[in-house]
Amino acid sequence: MLKAITAGLRWLLGNTTVLALLALAALWAWHQWQVGDLEDAVQRAESNATAAQAEADRVRGERDQWRGTAEQRGRDLAALADERRQAEAATVALQDKLARREDAYRALRESIRAAPDADDGAVAPVLRRTIEALP
Repeated sequence: MLKAITAGLRWLLGNTTVLALLALAALWAWHQWQVGDLEDAVQRAESNATAAQAEADRVRGERDQWRGTAEQRGRDLAALADERRQAEAATVALQDKLARREDAYRALRESIRAAPDADDGAVAPVLRRTIEALP
């Protein structure tokens, strides 16, 4: 019986070692497969990160260009607003000047109309046309 136990233990240990080696080989192959998948995932992630960084740099460049354009347009708008204020002020000043001249002309016309007939006299035709053509 001792021989049978000894033979059984030898068979069990021999097969266990082979089974353990087979299990270890399968575990190593599975590990290598997982490592390969992870390395591929890392490579894809690095590639995506590089592409995203390039896209971010491109977008930042466009943003800076648009910002510069917007700032220039803002300066142009401010200059146009200032020019408009100056033009409006010049228009008001010109209207005031024209109103003062109109008052002066009105006074002259009233003076001419109110003048007695005795003040009327002969005037050269060219001078009469010029005077009558005045506003």
